[in-house]
Amino acid sequence: MSLELIKSIRSQTGLPLKDIKKAVEEIGSDEQKIIDHLRKQGILKTKI
Repeated sequence: MSLELIKSIRSQTGLPLKDIKKAVEEIGSDEQKIIDHLRKQGILKTKI
């Protein structure tokens, strides 16, 4: 799990670290897939 990846997603989304870490564990290291996953789960409500 990359700290830089988590920081990047957090700066774009403002989501809590626990939500981002869980998504990274489930999806892997593809930033766009993680953001899409968070959106599909209803965690991320706005378009980036």
